[in-house]
Amino acid sequence: MPEPKLNTISSRAARATWALPEAPDAAELNGIFRMCRLIEPELSAKACLLHTDAQLDELEAGIGRFLDTTAETDEIYRAHRAFHTRLLAPAATAWDLRVLTPLWQETDRSVRAWMNRLGIHPAVLPGQPACRELLASFRTRDPEVARAACLRELDDNADRLRQFFAQAN
Repeated sequence: MPEPKLNTISSRAARATWALPEAPDAAELNGIFRMCRLIEPELSAKACLLHTDAQLDELEAGIGRFLDTTAETDEIYRAHRAFHTRLLAPAATAWDLRVLTPLWQETDRSVRAWMNRLGIHPAVLPGQPACRELLASFRTRDPEVARAACLRELDDNADRLRQFFAQAN
């Protein structure tokens, strides 16, 4: 088994480049999603109990910012990441966010690289309702429902990236 590339994520995240040659391979992406699956579902299970209805309403109102096909691409990615950060924030420690941030940056960068190569605008990415479903799971105030919705979204995103790899290669 090859040695892990420990500096891969941090060095890639530090560079604000979206060039396809920098995109991680499938094994690296699997590792990123494996780490997210260890952290995000547990934070979702806790955060769903901590949000107020007003906060969830505010989050729902913001979903349109990353589904707007007329918006700048950078704004779409910022709005989408802000949504997920705010969704987990009530349960997340600063350390949780320090660990998740480079993982999220790498997945965002990878998605962006593949979408650019395939000519797909991020606001029309299939599967965007997953964010609405995740938010709806928080409204149930049931940690198991929120945990399961988070896992589904992560798995769907990983599958989508695998499809991008297949289409682009």
